[in-house]
Amino acid sequence: MKQFKIDLSLITCLYNGDRYIDNLCQMFEANLGRLSGTRSAEYIMINDSPWNRVSIPEKYKHLPIHIYDNEKNLGIHRSRINGIEKARGKYILILDQDDEIRDEYLLSQTKKIRDRDVVVCNGYKEYADSSKAIYRDRIKMSLINSKNIYVMAANQIVSPGQCLIKKESIPSAWIKYEMKSNGSDDLFLWLLYLYSGRRFAINSEKLYCHKQVGNNLSNDLKKMCESDHEMCYLAEKEKLLPEKAIKKRMRMTHFIAETNYTQKLSLKVLLKYPDIVFVKALAVLL
Repeated sequence: MKQFKIDLSLITCLYNGDRYIDNLCQMFEANLGRLSGTRSAEYIMINDSPWNRVSIPEKYKHLPIHIYDNEKNLGIHRSRINGIEKARGKYILILDQDDEIRDEYLLSQTKKIRDRDVVVCNGYKEYADSSKAIYRDRIKMSLINSKNIYVMAANQIVSPGQCLIKKESIPSAWIKYEMKSNGSDDLFLWLLYLYSGRRFAINSEKLYCHKQVGNNLSNDLKKMCESDHEMCYLAEKEKLLPEKAIKKRMRMTHFIAETNYTQKLSLKVLLKYPDIVFVKALAVLL
């Protein structure tokens, strides 16, 4: 049988993630089937809850899936780095344990990345009783490459699961300077890319589903702001991002804090942060 080099490495960090493993393995197997032997892939799972040992279901043990246990709980950023360091693929896909991808995800993303470092696909946000597209049109998707929107409004990439990333392009600063608080390590990664002058390829196909339910950290604005503060402090200390960008992001977190983490506007907040309100409104309306 002809052997192919590893082209794609999927990485998932597990935290008490027993109940997700079967679905993750199933999605991986379905995507392998669509690749039709033209590319090969591996799946690396990093167990960041070592007190809870997990294993690959028997029916998936024929697949190239590997589980590694952290010696102790290290957090999402360090665990993702651990996975990347073990990955052999040219391209990296970082999935959260409750993420879902379509069967043609890998095939479509590898076609669309071309000569770019990152390709971002469209998809859905799934709520308790409904779902909606992450980007409603191409204009909204174009904001993926707008640095100012990231620092003054919100991360324009819902989750790394939307992205296929060329491994060799991952900024060395993101690997070297790990964040301890969960939440903003992916924003940190995108800002390092964008402020180094790189742009992301866009794949308009809806290939990904992000769960906006339960204890998803992205729903906790207070914790996300705390993680943002760590990111800004780190970027300022190590001179990893422009000073102006850091100040804008800190100002945005102060805006959220002054709305008591609800982002509901009062006249006082509107008058104090007209620039933030304008950019946020622009991001929503476009």
